[in-house]
Amino acid sequence: MIYCAVCQRRMQGQYNHGAAYYRCRFPQEYALANEVEHPRNVYLREDALT
Repeated sequence: MIYCAVCQRRMQGQYNHGAAYYRCRFPQEYALANEVEHPRNVYLREDALT
């Protein structure tokens, strides 16, 4: 339901230190091959959305 603003791919849900996060792990090789500037990992806390 949450999409990355950089690559428009769906973000994955995960828990870290008891808090819910969404992350985008855009493969570095794919980003380089398609000339997309994308950080290795993008994290977004769920409570920042709600």
